[in-house]
Amino acid sequence: MVTRDDDPRFSDFVNYVLQSLMTAEELSLPLSAPIASSDLSTTDIFGDRYLTMAQDAHDAVGSLGALYARHLRSLVPRSKANHLNLGNTPGMVTTPMGNLRMRIPPETTISPTIEKIKERGHLIVGITESQLFARWENGDYVGIDIDYAKAVSAALFDGVVKVQFQVLSAKERFMALLNGDVDMLARTTTITPERTVKEPTTEKGFTFSTSMFFDSVRIVGQAM
Repeated sequence: MVTRDDDPRFSDFVNYVLQSLMTAEELSLPLSAPIASSDLSTTDIFGDRYLTMAQDAHDAVGSLGALYARHLRSLVPRSKANHLNLGNTPGMVTTPMGNLRMRIPPETTISPTIEKIKERGHLIVGITESQLFARWENGDYVGIDIDYAKAVSAALFDGVVKVQFQVLSAKERFMALLNGDVDMLARTTTITPERTVKEPTTEKGFTFSTSMFFDSVRIVGQAM
């Protein structure tokens, strides 16, 4: 997922959701029913109104493993690089988040992007149509990128998925994000040092979440 550089708090929020889906897989949490509040830690690092954001994200879409099984396993067998890192692979690894129960003064939790999304009433996410990551099926978009967006939306709206998708070309994606036409990108977008500092089409830098998929050539991330 990719976000703008001007709101690090929102970038942290999106990355936290991705990390929570990885944690849910590590804990082997089920998808068949809402999980107990004790299964994933509550956190007030984004304010009291998002205490259960990790549980809300999981209950909306499941763990990282569930997403992979649902959308990619039949098309792309899960390689060792795309499993959680248990110390014996080069692949997926959760980023240390520090003390998640630490109290933070309320003024530091304010995110202009989150406030805008809440006022609007839904999240807007840029996607690219892809058989593997975001495809139109039975009157709706489905895919692993779609579920990531739904997880972020559920974390923002107390477990309710409120998200609209905007299909963007490779040329359009970063400018649409920069202009605020979308709140984040959830699409196959390669992470490069250049794009984090000065992306060529916009001459602005962007923030990329933790990588969620590794292919044989490059790291594929999601744009926030």
